[in-house]
Amino acid sequence: LVKNIFFNTDKLIKDIYADNEKLLSIVSMIGIWNPQEDRKLEALAQLLTTTHKFEKVIIFTQYSDSAKYLAYYLREKGVGSIGVATGDSIDVSSLVKKFSPISNNASVKKDEEIRVLISTDVLSEGQNLQDAHIVVICARCYGVVAVDECDVFAPCYSYSCIPGR
Repeated sequence: LVKNIFFNTDKLIKDIYADNEKLLSIVSMIGIWNPQEDRKLEALAQLLTTTHKFEKVIIFTQYSDSAKYLAYYLREKGVGSIGVATGDSIDVSSLVKKFSPISNNASVKKDEEIRVLISTDVLSEGQNLQDAHIVVICARCYGVVAVDECDVFAPCYSYSCIPGR
């Protein structure tokens, strides 16, 4: 057995258990997550079903789990034609073409078009998404850079989901 000269292994294990206990106590205080009480999800659904009911919308979020969560529950709230692009997506360029066929000179059947595209940073650069003029940022780390290349002849709207209660 080689002695580890960089770590006090016993202290490290003790600290990990202490951190685990603290995390479990936080989880128990919060309780089970209820999407029906998610005010930001409700506001986003309202935005997509009322304010911008027919427009193309791109939503950026930080984590792939968040993107999947949003897609699942937005579909449950009646939002259709949703695509999800994350690092796990097999064919991101196909999603981009279905979301933004005009800007990408793509031939896409109307019933295959994506109206709402939810993405992690996998689409934050180098993609032509100009068929959309509405950008929603659902993460702390994104700025408004996502709208810097909107078509100058159409208004661009940017919304942010601000962290908080």
